[in-house]
Amino acid sequence: MTARKRRSLALCGLIALALASTMALAQATLADIAGRWEVTAVRLRPGPVQVLTDDDPGYMGAVLEIGSQRLAFVVTKPGGTLDDVCVGPQWDGARVRCASGAFGPPGSALSGLGEQLRLDWYDNAILTLRRAR
Repeated sequence: MTARKRRSLALCGLIALALASTMALAQATLADIAGRWEVTAVRLRPGPVQVLTDDDPGYMGAVLEIGSQRLAFVVTKPGGTLDDVCVGPQWDGARVRCASGAFGPPGSALSGLGEQLRLDWYDNAILTLRRAR
């Protein structure tokens, strides 16, 4: 087998593993991701207005608490837009719906892979969160 074929097979294996993990999380329930999650990275999607920076200090270290009654950031940083509170959250593995309140901009997604969550947030930010210790 050539080196190129081995690299292609390895890449296919990694893609299959990532897809399987994503599918498993999509089948997860809110109880499966309940707990405290800390923002460990901020990345930006291209957009018309950029008021944030990668690893923006207004978000780094903020803590999101996920529970059956409420979804909200409980540890925030000055300068971040982290004051949304979702009461009675429902999660389908991608989107969060709230009985009352709001969480994130319209159409934002909460998804993940293993011990990481990815949250689409305001101002074209993509927040990466890891379980808080």
